[in-house]
This record gives sequence, C-alpha cells and structure tokens, in this order.
Amino acid sequence: MNNECFKMSNLKKIREKNNITQIRLSIDLEVSQELISQYEVGKTLPTITNLSKLADFFHCSTDYLLNRTDNPTPVNMLNENDIEIANIIKENSGTLYLVGGAVRDEIMNRKVHDEDYCITGIEKEAFEKLFPNAYKRGKSFGVYDIENKEFALARKDKKIGKGHKEFEVQNGKNITIEEDLARRDITINSIAKEVLTGKIIDPYGGIEDIQNKIIRATTDSFIEDPLRVYRVARFASQLNFAVEENTIKMMKKIKEELKTLSPERVF
Repeated sequence: MNNECFKMSNLKKIREKNNITQIRLSIDLEVSQELISQYEVGKTLPTITNLSKLADFFHCSTDYLLNRTDNPTPVNMLNENDIEIANIIKENSGTLYLVGGAVRDEIMNRKVHDEDYCITGIEKEAFEKLFPNAYKRGKSFGVYDIENKEFALARKDKKIGKGHKEFEVQNGKNITIEEDLARRDITINSIAKEVLTGKIIDPYGGIEDIQNKIIRATTDSFIEDPLRVYRVARFASQLNFAVEENTIKMMKKIKEELKTLSPERVF
C-alpha cells in the first residue's frame, strides 16, 4: 500500500496513547489478577466473550488483554496497517469493524483464515479519496481489496427478483453496523468487532448460538438468497452444529430457487 495514503504520524500517536493507557491499566489488572489467572499460559486460550467483559470494565481493547495475559498465541492480532486504516477512517467520522467469519472463529478459538472488514459513517467517494489504491470489486456493492483483505462499506440489500443476483443495494454513511449485520445469513456470522476498541457488536445473539451450537437465520431476509441453504448445510457439517427449526422451514421455502444457482457459486 502506498504510504502516501496514510498519515503515518497517527500511528505514532496511537502507540504513545496506548503506552500511557497500559501504565494506567497495569495497576488495575494487577489488583484484578484473580480475574485473569484462570487463563493459564499455554493451556487455556482466553475467549473473546470473557475478555470483552474485562475490556469493558477496564475501558481497553480485547487485544490489549490478550497481550496482558502473556498468551503465546494471541487471536487475530492486528498489524500496523490495519490500525492505521482504522485510525484514518475514525478521523473522517467513520468506524472500522472486523466482521463475519473472522469474528466467529475468534470467539470459537479457531484459526482465522480470512479477515473481512465493514466501514460505517463514510460514503464511497470519501473512502476512495482516502484510499486511492484500494481495488474496487464490481460496481454497486462498495467492496474493496486492500493488501488482500476485504473492506466493504456498510450496506442494506433488497431482493428484486429470483436467484442470488437480483438485489438492490443501498450504501450510505448513515447505515449502521447493526443494519449491515442484519443482511447476513446466520447469527454466528452476524457479529462484529470494532477494530480500535475491541468492542463486540452482537445484536442477533450470535455468541449465544455459538455457545449452544446452533445454526440460526439472522432475520427473515434469509429467504432472499437460495445460496444460504448450502451455506447452512456446510456450516452445520463443519462445526457439528444443529440447525434451528425455523431456519429449516425457511430453507424449504426457497428450495425451488436452488436450481437458479450456478455450479461455481455452489462449489
């Protein structure tokens, strides 16, 4: 990525601010050692669910707590460019979130393979001006590649025809992260994590469904994309999760649309 696109001094400011924060938090964390002593080094990987509670209490990020517990394999540690991108977005009234499978796999203590990000509070034109080297995918979805990671502007979808391609897409700086998560297929994939704070956004009960090993449609809009039938089957098989009854009913409703899917979309 072209360094001219970044205000690298911002990263230095973040580091200096984090150093001050760590000094302040170290006192609190020492007092609260009994809260984090359950995470034995090399034996138990801290879960994002429990760490989020500690992070909220101490007003810090989960990534900081992962470091503080001397965990030898911290989950999904951000690199400098991720932090810098998030900071530039914040300076322009936006927020960067890690979303989808990456957050799900963090919570499940699984290896994170792909990192996808969602941006709220910024219009397409502003984002493209801030990151002129970002590669734009397609024309209407507001999805970009930066250093082999996907960055998508928050959006809402509305089905206007049959199959998985006939959608009307709405992007805009006023679309919230909750609205973006609502368009996603199942609850365990409808969780977000704010990059700079580590705050977990889980409006549809995805964490609870992970704990209970349940595959559940996020909203009734599940039936708008027949590809989701195959995705549910894949996740249920891979994770050994049960499919919730109402979700099965919705899958049956759109079975006739499965024939509209091309082989490359299914496999």
